[in-house]
Amino acid sequence: MVIFMKNIIKAKVPVLSYYGDTDIVCNFLLGERFATQLGIKLLTPKNPWMFENQIGGTVTEYEGFTLLTGKLIK
Repeated sequence: MVIFMKNIIKAKVPVLSYYGDTDIVCNFLLGERFATQLGIKLLTPKNPWMFENQIGGTVTEYEGFTLLTGKLIK
């Protein structure tokens, strides 16, 4: 999977990978580990993103690869 994703990023195809904040099976830690395995440059460290005046989750931007988490908003 790492080689496949590196080829996609090298082809300049933007990639978004998203995770639920409470997902215990496939959580954001796996996404961060995957980004590290890809060896891509971190552009923007983890920051909150907003939706209807509430924190909707976090976003971390790498070169060609974005990690996004989402919260359940009530």
